[in-house]
Amino acid sequence: MHASILSLISLTLLSITTLSSAQTSEPAATPAPVAESKPSEHKLGSFEIISVSRARAFVQDGKVHPLDARPVAKYLAGHLPRAAHIEDEQLRAAAGGMPVQFLPSAELARVFERAGATAEKPVLVYSDGEDPLAATITAYALLKAGHPRVLLLDGGFDAWRGVADVTQEFSLYRPAQWTAPAPTIPIVASLDDVRRMVDTDEGALVDARPAKLFRGEGKHWVRNGHIPGAVNLDWKSLVRGDNEALFKPRKEIEELLREAGLEATSPTIVYCGTGREATLLYLYLKGVLQWPRVTLYEGSWTEWSADPSLPVRSGDEPYIPLSADGDVFVGGQPSESLLRELADQGVTLMVNCRTAGEAASVPFAQAALAKSLGMGFVEIPLGGNEGFAPEDVAALKAALESRKGGKVLLYCAGGGRAATLWLAHLVMNEGLTLEAAQERARAAGMLRRSGLERLLDRDTVLQAKP
Repeated sequence: MHASILSLISLTLLSITTLSSAQTSEPAATPAPVAESKPSEHKLGSFEIISVSRARAFVQDGKVHPLDARPVAKYLAGHLPRAAHIEDEQLRAAAGGMPVQFLPSAELARVFERAGATAEKPVLVYSDGEDPLAATITAYALLKAGHPRVLLLDGGFDAWRGVADVTQEFSLYRPAQWTAPAPTIPIVASLDDVRRMVDTDEGALVDARPAKLFRGEGKHWVRNGHIPGAVNLDWKSLVRGDNEALFKPRKEIEELLREAGLEATSPTIVYCGTGREATLLYLYLKGVLQWPRVTLYEGSWTEWSADPSLPVRSGDEPYIPLSADGDVFVGGQPSESLLRELADQGVTLMVNCRTAGEAASVPFAQAALAKSLGMGFVEIPLGGNEGFAPEDVAALKAALESRKGGKVLLYCAGGGRAATLWLAHLVMNEGLTLEAAQERARAAGMLRRSGLERLLDRDTVLQAKP
């Protein structure tokens, strides 16, 4: 949250302008030297879900290296021609006492070397409808290891069998050195990344587990439930019920994402129980839909739930933290019942800071409900490609001045962006210093401790750059 606050307030108070200086092109005969100090960027390899007909042609022509991720007994009973077997359990191991953690990229490369995979030939991964995640976790690990092109067989072995050739013969490969460099762009979200998203509410956390685990039913972990602010999108909602290795049509999946309030431009972290289920969602968002800001929290609920200092939520009703600064409530997306309660408490104005895409996931018409309760309704979208400009603070001032008494509800998805806007309002419209505004917001419970503050075990006050 602090970085967003400083960026927004500095932009207005200090009138800092970012300049892009144009460079004069050198003559063709004298090319500009390449800076040797800048490290080369290794992008994530391409990922594609392909049909049986395309896969069959690739296999027949020897243009792919098939990897069978099913249990070995199934592989022995019959597999794709030229397919090597791989156990997805080889891709993870205990680390520091934490079970099933993904191996580092270099160690994953050694696993794939032994399975005959090389960076010079695309890899075709498949499993079956009983365990499609064995294929998606393998495909994810290949990309993490740096493979430039990974293909996933849509429908898996169930779709292949009876349509194309099956063999019981082994294809023996001599291990070749893995030459692909691991990607340098972020593909993994750390625990601190997730903490930061929970604290700031800038982005989307997506829980790919079944709804009952999201709600916290059962005793699967030491603590059960979900990360505060997370949206539940069961990985099975993306695949067919009669064959879970077969994906639903793209339009149906895109509609599911819209209904969940997810947007391509927003930072998105996917997680599940151990990091396995979330690989399917990650591959679809990042590889198929090409969402640019998707990462996978590999530690997932196993890591998060093990730390008693981290917050846990349960049930379907979203956690809605509300902080009060005088007659202004600042918090997360309110439910219909909470809005009715707030109306009874004298709230006469709702200020919605969610983007249009996020607001589309709300199961009731917010503006209509506000009107029926006698509340004003104003939208100041922040997040994604929208908002975080001085005009947004001016819009809040105008909204506050337009009300005729009563209290105000300023909200977004989890409260972070709304608190940022309120803090900027205190500085720009009420004349507080940045330090005084922070102390006031902190006293009202709007500011959570940052990672730096937790490490230093003390509160800090951000200073605007001179």
